[in-house]
Amino acid sequence: PRQQFAYIRLNVAVDVYDSDKRNPDLSRYYNRKVPVTQIDLSSKTAFDTLFDKISEGQNRALFDLAAGAGDALKYLVHGDIQLAGTLKELGARLTIVFVLNRSRSSLAALHQSFIDLKEVPVDWIVVRNNHYGEPEKYIRYANSNTRIEARSRGAIELDMPELLDDLYDELDQSSVPFCEAADSEKLSFTNKRRIRAWLEKFDGEIDRAMAVL
Repeated sequence: PRQQFAYIRLNVAVDVYDSDKRNPDLSRYYNRKVPVTQIDLSSKTAFDTLFDKISEGQNRALFDLAAGAGDALKYLVHGDIQLAGTLKELGARLTIVFVLNRSRSSLAALHQSFIDLKEVPVDWIVVRNNHYGEPEKYIRYANSNTRIEARSRGAIELDMPELLDDLYDELDQSSVPFCEAADSEKLSFTNKRRIRAWLEKFDGEIDRAMAVL
């Protein structure tokens, strides 16, 4: 969702797709601001609309890939679309934004993504979610072969600042995006200030990667 707000902030036209049926955060937070198209990953034609729109001249598309979508991703790469060839024909490039926590399973998922997409030209962005600890606590990632692989692929590493749990839960419960919450009359001055500070920090991080977003 933060990437989508960056496009809104910079007035960048983008088509938005949400494939997460259980947690459709893009739809829930941003459908009031931009149209969000729901995609069913169980369909072999799930990505057709996206590629057809790009072929017609839409130069940016944002796709929220649901957790556990490995089979759909493999089919996209190796199935009848043949992702690498499709991107080449369209003159397009893929950017993967992978939000990492400190768990072993999160690191394994990033490693598997490198394997699944090894034949595809990709710009990688790895985001350390500081809700799970400051950057220096990402020891497992820092000392891993996966990070070596990420750097060999030119991955940009970003840090997503932590926000107070209670404040985040309040925004999540009401489905209010951060950009609106920063001026919400329903929040106290101090909580609005926390959100503005969070936005300033994370916008600075995102700006470092906008060249590939």
